[in-house]
Amino acid sequence: MRNDNRGMTYVLGYVLVVIVGVLAMGGCASISTFQTARTLKPGETQKGFAITAGNPRISESWGAGGVQEFQVEGSPILPWPEFWFRKGLSENLDWGIKTWGPFFGAIADLKYRFLSDKSPWQVAGSLGLGFSNRLETLEESFAFFDFHLPFFISRDFGKHSSFYISPKYIHRVVIGAYPSCNAFGGGLGVSFHLSKKLSMMVEYDCVYEKGTVEGFTHNWGVGFAFNKQKK
Repeated sequence: MRNDNRGMTYVLGYVLVVIVGVLAMGGCASISTFQTARTLKPGETQKGFAITAGNPRISESWGAGGVQEFQVEGSPILPWPEFWFRKGLSENLDWGIKTWGPFFGAIADLKYRFLSDKSPWQVAGSLGLGFSNRLETLEESFAFFDFHLPFFISRDFGKHSSFYISPKYIHRVVIGAYPSCNAFGGGLGVSFHLSKKLSMMVEYDCVYEKGTVEGFTHNWGVGFAFNKQKK
């Protein structure tokens, strides 16, 4: 009973962090994945954190459009932390929440596995659906609402590592500045299973955004995930 209460306290605390993050965020978007195509088992949970580095703006084309504050050419590449929590809902479905930076933003998502890694090719496949929100504050305030449609593919190599790739489509709505636009990109990484409960992930991500705002951004990251089976 004590463990159950402790777990509930953690979840409620994390949800509170997400809510505060959504209300108080300001800064860059997160395009990281830190997920293979596997879904968590029913009741299984995962807690994770990562350090990501990259250019938080989209591209110099923002400056070309007259918003010089968005000009990123020559700007430093700075790191930021990311935190996430995931839980298995059924054999092929899990959900998660993730925050990044000092309250830069938050995303909630679902992931459905349609292809088991027990297939002849030993490749797993999943589809995702996510929604994120962030606030950019310069001379004016711009609210960003992103709808994420990622596609996950992964393959295990023995018991100690997995390779994964995640192409994705993002539909972005910007309130207070520009009309909606579309972004295409993906991530690829390797997960090293250090133990039954702990994994380390090394990842590269990139996104190209096409619309009124146009540009390219890419990030690198190292993350750690802690899995806990339901008793």
